[in-house]
Amino acid sequence: MSVVAAVKTSPKTIFSDIERAMELGGLKKTFKPTDKTILKLNLSWSLFYPACSTHPYIFDGLMKYLINNDFSPEKIVPIENETVVTKIDKGLKNNRWNSIIKNYKLKFGDLTKTKWVPVKLSKPTLKLEEIFGQVIVPENVLKAQILHLPTIKCHGHSEMTGALKNAFGMLLKKVRFHSHLWIHEILTDLLLVQKEVCGPLFALTDGTIIGDGAGPRTHDVKLGNILLASSDMVSIDAIQCKVMGIPLEKVPKIKMCHDLGLGIGDLDQIEIVGDYDGMEKLPNFHTETKMSPVIYWNRRLYDSPLKHILFDTNVFNIPVKLSATYHDRFWYPTKARKKISWFMNTGWGKLFRKY
Repeated sequence: MSVVAAVKTSPKTIFSDIERAMELGGLKKTFKPTDKTILKLNLSWSLFYPACSTHPYIFDGLMKYLINNDFSPEKIVPIENETVVTKIDKGLKNNRWNSIIKNYKLKFGDLTKTKWVPVKLSKPTLKLEEIFGQVIVPENVLKAQILHLPTIKCHGHSEMTGALKNAFGMLLKKVRFHSHLWIHEILTDLLLVQKEVCGPLFALTDGTIIGDGAGPRTHDVKLGNILLASSDMVSIDAIQCKVMGIPLEKVPKIKMCHDLGLGIGDLDQIEIVGDYDGMEKLPNFHTETKMSPVIYWNRRLYDSPLKHILFDTNVFNIPVKLSATYHDRFWYPTKARKKISWFMNTGWGKLFRKY
């Protein structure tokens, strides 16, 4: 059996709820305070949008818990990477992470400035080596214990994004768009890589706000008020699917990982602990994954005769700029405004503003 903690939360109790989730999820049995701890933040947009990237109160609450349990700030390293349409400096500022990094005197790990090294795996990958050739990883994650901080949201490429998807921005460099058509195979491969070259894994999944629809950026937002925690990346994503109302057969990575022995993806083999009396008492947020125009055309054009010209030459700069223009200059100031205003008037938004 695998264990996943599911904890109800609120803006007034978030810090104590994070503590309960981490305790119930088994962090103390998984991590050692004396070892290097990598905090893999989730940066899906340089701009702030609810449920899109790691909320600052989750980052802050986790740091409070770790410090209170003898983890040294000198050995805690929050990390993030860039995509072709996100920038780390803007993300740190707009998602209010800078104040937390400064408050705890953390050294941020910018993966664009980190040395990447080749690694050899004991097992063949499903798609990773075929697409990218040599397997390389950031040097600072080798043998480190990894704590993932995903949010609960839909994703046009992978149906949902959680603990498994959070490694996408840690173990692949900027050109990871090449893997979108085989995203479930790639995410399975990335868990295999972590199991072989990193230390123990743990995830604290933020469901305070749920991203429903055309995620990971242009989704609708709704209250979730739930936290998930586990040392099994497959189980916690399976339970995330359960609370999102997504059938597991729509998320092949769960079964792929389960079949390879990388984690437990069978709901009958997962124990729910915390504030819900069993699997059937978990909430169902009835999410429905959709594709934004950018993701839709990305998939269509990548699987077309124009692939080489559009994705492997300087012509690629054109769709990148179009994507940035659509998201940052059209969708954000128009469609996102009401949703951000709604969030800011919730207890979570009021807590966010304190950072």
